[in-house]
Amino acid sequence: VVMTLPSDVLPVLHEDDMIRFMTVNAYASSFLVKGDYSNGIPLIEELRDLSTKIWKEERTIEVMIRTQLVMLHHVSGDTVAAERELEELIAARRTSDSKPHFLTFQFAQGILSRMEDWFGDHLEDGRFFATQIAADARLVTEADTEPRADAMALSGRWLHSHDFDGEASAILGEAIEAYRRSETKTPRQREEIERSLAGALAYQAESLTRVGRWSEAEAAARECIAIRERVLEPQDEWLITNARSILGAAIAGQERFEEAEAMLLAADKELRSSILVPADNQRRARERLVGLYEAWGKPDRADELRENAGAGDGSGSTPDTDTDTDTDADATSS
Repeated sequence: VVMTLPSDVLPVLHEDDMIRFMTVNAYASSFLVKGDYSNGIPLIEELRDLSTKIWKEERTIEVMIRTQLVMLHHVSGDTVAAERELEELIAARRTSDSKPHFLTFQFAQGILSRMEDWFGDHLEDGRFFATQIAADARLVTEADTEPRADAMALSGRWLHSHDFDGEASAILGEAIEAYRRSETKTPRQREEIERSLAGALAYQAESLTRVGRWSEAEAAARECIAIRERVLEPQDEWLITNARSILGAAIAGQERFEEAEAMLLAADKELRSSILVPADNQRRARERLVGLYEAWGKPDRADELRENAGAGDGSGSTPDTDTDTDTDADATSS
């Protein structure tokens, strides 16, 4: 990847350092475009070191290069180096006011979606990184609403999946508004945007139920269902049922127990009978049903459902996927 330096961060430089920086950048790119990481990565590491010499306290270029290095190490299979560089990257972002740049922005999203194991062990760093991506996304130009929305949705989904639901619901709300403002040229593009919008609404609805904002969760879930009923292919229709399960939880939170029961029972049965549904979605649908009976004062029924939690599971070890967004498929489905 050829790095383009933002013109607004170019200070008066020592000519020799700058010439070397530009030369090394071009040389590194000649290897990386061919997938030659063994020769390309050491040159990018030299760029990182040169950037700290040239720009000193202005760390925008350093952050950009470190972000690229994390992805390069990860793609090349050097997990240890990727994790080490990621720690340095987060430290640099915590201690600087680096200006976001589109290259950094793109690589950062890849890091968040592909290095789940590391972030799972460093939750506060993951929380910081996800919120930083959202902060960068807010500065993307209005003309680029779709990249902004996708970044916001990715950040919100990560926060949601690690129980930072207050922040998740707010960032997902920004993603939803960005998707709504997105201008598309073809019906196919519009359909893709609507699928992504529905996914963001589903995640937001579930986060809102977790923080007890029941009526807002109900509205988000209903909008999600309406969109999914319009745009989903038959093989993805289980996502409509999944959203109805989330809606049932939102209704139960408002003590409309009989209405919620019918919806949650139907969703639980349908999701658990399909081989297409990830096991985690089946588990959470059952948990919502159990939660209904506990809130309704029917502990015996809740206990019975817990005991039979493994019965009727049609998915086996189906991996957890989210086919209703345009981002990476390793996120928890809503």
